[in-house]
Amino acid sequence: GRAGELERLQGVVRRLRGKTEGLVAVQITRGAPSGALDRVLLQNTLHRDPRDVSLSARIQVAPAGTACRPCGPTDSDASSPVIADSGIFSTLLRTFSPYSGDSGFSPEKWSYFAASVLQSERLNNLFVQWSQGPPLHSSPSPVRNLDQLHTQAFFVADIFVDFVVELGRAHRGKFLLRAGEAGQEGGGRFAAWDGSPEASARFELGGVKAVSSCVTKLDVAYGRDVSRVLDMVRETLYFDEVGDMEGCLEAIGGDPTVEVVRVKSSMHTDREGDSLCLAGMRFVSVYVRFTGSQEARSLCVDTHVCELLLVLTEVGRVRTAEGHVAYKELRRCLRSMAKLGRVARWLVLYGRNYHTLKMSRVTSSASVKPAEADEGALSESVSAGQPAAFTCEGSPPPEQAAYTGEPSGAAHPDTPSGGFGGPRSLRAPPSCSGESSARCQGADNVSIDASGSSATSFGVSVTPQMLEVLEELCRMSTLGISDFLDRRWDAVRKNMVDTSSLGSLFFSTCPVSAALQRWQLQLFCLISGLFNLVSPSIAAINYHKMQNSEYAAGPFRHYRLEVTLLRDGTTGRDVLGPGLSDFGIIGSSGCSCPEKQALGHGTSHALNTSFSGPVGSSFLVSYTEAQSMSGWFIKTGTPEGSQGQDPAFFNVWASNDDVEVGSGACAEAKDGKWWEGVHEVEWCGANWQRVGAPKWKWLYDVRFDFLSFGKIDFVQLPVSLPSARESVETFLLRPQWHLFYVFHVMVRVANSIGMCLAVVAARLRYTFVNTPAPNLVVAAGLGLGSALSLFAGAVAITYGEPHLAVEYIGRFVGWVIAPIALVRQGPWFFYYLSVYTVLDISISVGLIAWFHKNPFARPPSQIGALTLFLCILVIILRQVSLRKSSRLLQDDQARYNHLWATMCQQEDSTACIEHLKKVVAMIGLSRKDYCRQHNRLRADRLPKLLQDKFHRQAPVNPLFLELRLWFVLGRHRKGDEVMSLNQLYNQAVICNLLLLERLKDWADRSEGYFYVRGDGHKLVKWRDIKGTAEEESVQWTALKQHRRAIEKLHRSYNNVMGRLLDISRSAMVFEKMTDLTNALGLIVTDENVRVERLKNRLSHDYDSSETGGYRDVCISLRVVNKQSESYGTELHISEVQLVLKEFAELKTREGHRRYVSARNNSGT
Repeated sequence: GRAGELERLQGVVRRLRGKTEGLVAVQITRGAPSGALDRVLLQNTLHRDPRDVSLSARIQVAPAGTACRPCGPTDSDASSPVIADSGIFSTLLRTFSPYSGDSGFSPEKWSYFAASVLQSERLNNLFVQWSQGPPLHSSPSPVRNLDQLHTQAFFVADIFVDFVVELGRAHRGKFLLRAGEAGQEGGGRFAAWDGSPEASARFELGGVKAVSSCVTKLDVAYGRDVSRVLDMVRETLYFDEVGDMEGCLEAIGGDPTVEVVRVKSSMHTDREGDSLCLAGMRFVSVYVRFTGSQEARSLCVDTHVCELLLVLTEVGRVRTAEGHVAYKELRRCLRSMAKLGRVARWLVLYGRNYHTLKMSRVTSSASVKPAEADEGALSESVSAGQPAAFTCEGSPPPEQAAYTGEPSGAAHPDTPSGGFGGPRSLRAPPSCSGESSARCQGADNVSIDASGSSATSFGVSVTPQMLEVLEELCRMSTLGISDFLDRRWDAVRKNMVDTSSLGSLFFSTCPVSAALQRWQLQLFCLISGLFNLVSPSIAAINYHKMQNSEYAAGPFRHYRLEVTLLRDGTTGRDVLGPGLSDFGIIGSSGCSCPEKQALGHGTSHALNTSFSGPVGSSFLVSYTEAQSMSGWFIKTGTPEGSQGQDPAFFNVWASNDDVEVGSGACAEAKDGKWWEGVHEVEWCGANWQRVGAPKWKWLYDVRFDFLSFGKIDFVQLPVSLPSARESVETFLLRPQWHLFYVFHVMVRVANSIGMCLAVVAARLRYTFVNTPAPNLVVAAGLGLGSALSLFAGAVAITYGEPHLAVEYIGRFVGWVIAPIALVRQGPWFFYYLSVYTVLDISISVGLIAWFHKNPFARPPSQIGALTLFLCILVIILRQVSLRKSSRLLQDDQARYNHLWATMCQQEDSTACIEHLKKVVAMIGLSRKDYCRQHNRLRADRLPKLLQDKFHRQAPVNPLFLELRLWFVLGRHRKGDEVMSLNQLYNQAVICNLLLLERLKDWADRSEGYFYVRGDGHKLVKWRDIKGTAEEESVQWTALKQHRRAIEKLHRSYNNVMGRLLDISRSAMVFEKMTDLTNALGLIVTDENVRVERLKNRLSHDYDSSETGGYRDVCISLRVVNKQSESYGTELHISEVQLVLKEFAELKTREGHRRYVSARNNSGT
């Protein structure tokens, strides 16, 4: 009879499998396909679409205490009100549906969360579409990371438990009892459960898979593909009869709230399903999504796949703790073998068909059909179309203590016995209707009173506004977009879009990347790069001609070597002779051996000479016919002891004119510096042209005669000849191609290409996000040029050319600064650029002075000249921008200054100003105090005794316990600053609500005023409207706009997010200075806040030009009550401004626009 029941069970399994045809059995998300959000964020960054203007400027109605009014930008003006108090909680976000056919913008349908965190209509539309759209996207995208998967599992776990409990109730299913509870049930290990939280402690529930187990499974079995983990949430039902299991399967298939995506069964009547991996275990596993559950859809977890195991109690009783330990060891070995097998298969088949053997990933198309696993499948890999890997995803989750007979917390002693499967501490109110209304009566340790406020199990009151914020933050996590601001910040850092003036860009955090987005600098770089390609191109052409020609100079009939400096230092008229025994030219062979007598292949003695000998301070050689030369040779004197008369510096001259020596007076040496000379001279009735010197290099700098690029440039450096007598020295005018092409061609080509490609990269980054940053492209070109310069210097040393080595290495010293500055960038880049310019030009001028004994004999470095021009241009543009900024604020600053001067002339105001100064001094908080946004102190890094102390003081989330992340409330670790923009805004949106309550209390006790919605200049005293319907008319300050926060990071804060202290900000207005001072005292003495920094701008010592004449008292503080600690925001710093009514009345929207323009001009 059991065989027939099993056959019927298999029939149900086959029918369910038929329904799963074409379904993707992977973890997917409602979000758009991969890259869609990145494109939206990039568009929001690069383009000022009217639809992407901050929603705070267009909000009309929002939840209680948080609605917004239309207004201009208020990022730097915290006293400009943009949030209104409506007094009621509304779920406005849910009222808007992108499928209603209404594509127009409806400001009244935006929530406080959308206006504060999302701040973009385009992004909010996506968020609404993903969270309230159809059950599945037409092109599902896989879960991106383990954080998103774990968040989905955390929120779907309770829904899944309710579902399993109902199945157990209807079909006599049972749950495994804990070890201590089993004896109380008469020896039975299984019992029914009605779902009550009180009884849940008696059972071993699957709950959420441990993170460590997920990481191991991803690394060993799934190739780190998070979307393939289908048992993140799993439960097990036990049945006494096969018929009950069959009925349960039928109920699952017919339940409209779930969608079955995969069914596996090892309940075969033969041995076909038995396998080594399953160790003989018989079960049915069903993978479901809650696509029809309104509660799951409201939390955006209806796409998450959960695993339900159906097992007979007879099979469950067979399993023991010892058997489970052995099974885990077997699985570990099999997975290791599978991993080695995959590596071996990859190595064997890589050359032929590697791409077909890659680990399968989830595509963006819903048409992907995973291969159906055979009954009794061994692994997830088989079901996904992979080679059998001997992994046991299809088997009952070994992490569940249901198979061990031990508590689930035994694996980790610090984990509470409930694991992650216990009741949650918070459940969103929208889920409290319909199918799950019972859970709102306290089942989740959340009590909701008549006013809508909730209280958690920690005793913290949760207002409807806060509940709305927490719910939306959870939705963002389950949708995988909780890092959208960080991704936008990454896009900004890569593209560096900045609205600052061109002159101010060079003083921002990433000046090069931002400036290269402007067409002016792109044109400058393009022209500079192309111009720098001219000199190496012409030099290469000239060098090629020189190499292909037989001679370097000529033909000439007369060659003369004139000595101007002797070894012993003799110069001028004291040089009586050349000190040589022979001199001659070298032909095309480059050989001076006298054995070669053929014309053009030997020394000058192989040619027909008409005269050869010393004439005055020169050695003259004349030929019967004009001859060309590729070099020359000299032979030192014959007499011993004549080393001092050897030439140390000389010039080689050539002429075709007739020479008339006569008495020899014309050939005598003349007075003057030994290095002084010209390229042409008249000597003994003939015009001579200089064709040689002891040392020489190549022309490559900017000259009017472009055809001189790459030609020989003779330098005024002495030479040391051998001391041996009658020794022959040769001087060839054949440059080494290694030196020439490396330094004079390749270096400049690398620099030029780097500049040109930087322009291309800057243009392409609008289309291709992964294009390298322009500053890195320029740095790569200049860095390659610097490396080649250093290499050329090393080669010059090996060839015995020390003067060339000095030049190449000297240029390297200057050039190496440029790529370093380009990579680091930062606000000091302009000063690095100035230092590089001065150093490069100084080295260039120093080398010219050393070579030619005249620093102005040659033009300086080309690159140095270009950077000098750029520096001068930046300075001019910067001064123009500052002057323009000052003019924009001139009228507003004059009005503020006039008001301040009038106040200072009044005795009462002067006394109050002095009193305020004393109060601030007594508080002892300077505006220069260290103040940053910090993370909590990690208790797990403290000594063991302190760890136990903090662990006892406050409960620790089980997830943090497993990850070994324990934090100390209210304490921060110095240097551990917040590094995430999303984290800052998530904290700020919560702190803004907490700070609002404190703000109302302070205003009530200090005669504070707030703005009225709809009229930016009308003020109302809070005490007069407190508790009345007019509270709804009050407007509160919105969170700082994303654009402005990113601008401040980029322009002023060097990308340090911890310096953003005014994302959450508020303002109070006072009619009298005494009321303002009283409010300051209330804030400082309030036990719910802690003041971190105080800026007293209502002081004679304050320079009002920093704020355009505007004055107030700015307080940076933290909310440190029990609520903020429960939300994890007690370390977040907010800003409160105390403003005098006279200053508030002078503020206008037009004035703020002028301030924004001035700020963009100055780049602050």
